[in-house]
Amino acid sequence: MIARIRAVTDKPIRHLVLTHYHAVRVLGAAAYRADAILASDATRALIAERGAEDMASEIASLSPASFAAATPSLASPGRR
Repeated sequence: MIARIRAVTDKPIRHLVLTHYHAVRVLGAAAYRADAILASDATRALIAERGAEDMASEIASLSPASFAAATPSLASPGRR
């Protein structure tokens, strides 16, 4: 998403709106480096209630094997 925004503008991302709670999206919000992250009181309450536990769960689910399959190759397909 950030790459798509950058394709249109080089201006800073000033605001990010979280419309609802979803662990991965909340945890990834920092990547936007927005000046402000906006959320409803209900969403903010869920972040406070579940955030730390969900972050620990997401981190625990990662393994070196998760990254091995995603390691890019320096060789382009069809070229050797």
